[in-house]
Amino acid sequence: MSPRSVRSLLLLCSSLCLALFSCSIVRDLSVDQCKTDGDCRKFGDYSCSSENVCVANMTNTSGSGSGGTESEGGTKPEGGTAGAPVVAECTKNKECIDDHDGEPYICQEEKCVPLTIPEHCPYVVAGTEENPTEYLTKPGKPIIFGAYVPIDASNPEGHPYTLIYKFALEEFMQATLGGVDGHPFVMVLCQSTKPDLAASVAHLVDTVQVPAILATLPSADLSTVYNEVKARPRPVFLLGPFEADSSLISQDESGLLWHMLGPVTDLLPTYVPLFELAESYVRNRIRKPVDRDKPVKVAIVNTDLTYSLDLANSLPSKVKVNGAFLNASTNRNNYQRIQVQVAGKDSGSINTSGVITALKDPGSADIVVSLGGAEFIDPTLTAIQGPKALDQSPFYILSPRNAFDPSLSMPSFYFGMEVDGMQQTGMTDVDKIMAGVNYASVEDSALYDKYLADIQARYPEQKGLESRENMYDAAYFMLYSLTAALLSPAGEEFDGEDVVNGMSSLIGGPGSVEVTVGLGENAGMVNTVLGNLRNRAQVKLVGTLGPPDFKPDTGARNSPGSVWCVSRPQSGSPSVSFDMLRMDPKSPEQLKLSGSSFCYPNFFPLP
Repeated sequence: MSPRSVRSLLLLCSSLCLALFSCSIVRDLSVDQCKTDGDCRKFGDYSCSSENVCVANMTNTSGSGSGGTESEGGTKPEGGTAGAPVVAECTKNKECIDDHDGEPYICQEEKCVPLTIPEHCPYVVAGTEENPTEYLTKPGKPIIFGAYVPIDASNPEGHPYTLIYKFALEEFMQATLGGVDGHPFVMVLCQSTKPDLAASVAHLVDTVQVPAILATLPSADLSTVYNEVKARPRPVFLLGPFEADSSLISQDESGLLWHMLGPVTDLLPTYVPLFELAESYVRNRIRKPVDRDKPVKVAIVNTDLTYSLDLANSLPSKVKVNGAFLNASTNRNNYQRIQVQVAGKDSGSINTSGVITALKDPGSADIVVSLGGAEFIDPTLTAIQGPKALDQSPFYILSPRNAFDPSLSMPSFYFGMEVDGMQQTGMTDVDKIMAGVNYASVEDSALYDKYLADIQARYPEQKGLESRENMYDAAYFMLYSLTAALLSPAGEEFDGEDVVNGMSSLIGGPGSVEVTVGLGENAGMVNTVLGNLRNRAQVKLVGTLGPPDFKPDTGARNSPGSVWCVSRPQSGSPSVSFDMLRMDPKSPEQLKLSGSSFCYPNFFPLP
């Protein structure tokens, strides 16, 4: 090419680049401006073209958008910065779903982001059974929150927790005709069984960017999740359906952790009169007359989990036996405490041999208090009680965790173990020498009864849906807290602190409007709640657990206890009967009978 031709080309390129790209070549008009890319480095980020001209590697310095489009579930464009153009991978959630064979993806900042990851967060509720990703393709940006549940990869909907959360979300989406102001609500479910919490939190908070999580986790795991979330710059609200404990309450300095049930120490007032009943029953019904006046011995069996330690540390100074507090000097020889290590262990590796050795002999304890879980029921209880005749048996006070042990509802459990070919007979009447403590349900059960009937009709083959009202309530408190945050000045860019403010708007106060969880009459309750939240009104969200009696300073609920027992009909299976004895509001230190009689005679009232 002639020098004139080169100059003409440079002038043409200069004109074009000024018009289109704000100039992207260096106007050095020598015939051979460069021969290699190295010759162009003096100008900056330039390379040598085939015409021996230094050309800038940039093609656009006018700025480019880095966000998606808000329509059909994408995220808003956030504006760009000077530099190379970012080729948008997507602008709509549907594009990502279609590009990934129908899997649940969202378009976030012009990139396709998966809502699930194998093993850690493998399941999502993002649509109907007919269209599993329907919610993601609605016009508004989806409001996505996380939830921890036990997940079996082969049957992800097989656990009651999953079905209860899904049921509540389906009710909400149906009542709102697909979401709030066009924004659908979507739930990402992560594994709570042997979880990799660092991986699941990273997915929920960093990748999906959820503002809130239903943290259905035991205390130690919930503590880990809280610390993981706290380390992130963006606030995330955590709502635990289970009980609070001292470590969780003291750990939460930010107010971002709330609990549907109060600390186990709320149950202490229930243990006080129950101990009085148990001592009377031991002396007057279990012991032989000649032994009735001997001191009653107590054994407390706790684990190294915080909730269990909280109770074990508090009970001895609250309950009385032999006319004195359990930790009194006069009971020094009548009280023993045995601890079982369970933290971080699989059920098969928990060693309860120390408990069995200490309590298997007749007379070793007259009242045995379990503050643990499944490890006490089987094999511990069967090993302790199996060899004993009824008049040598202790009375067993079982824990809130024991109330849901499936063994207690199995007829075979009451036949005990077989040792050396001989069936142990001590378990035959064990139901008549036990009672337990748990959080009390609401006395007016109409709301709970409706919820239970509806969810059992929805999942007629599913077992274990009973007495899980804290899960159902937690789902609704989460949904309405997210709604209040969405309707706040922050709009769809809200974070966990806005969700906490939303939670605070649901717990009543002066002039608050009383509403309930669930659909209400003619499915109108959800829209009633939304109308009040839209008007910034304070509401009192009454759940199947009862009024929202939360303590805003701790995030825990005031949760009184009640007494449960096992009913064994002459025909049919045994079952746990909850709330058989409740705290008497007229006599706050006494229990009252809820029904016509206790599970077995001569226990209540005191003779």
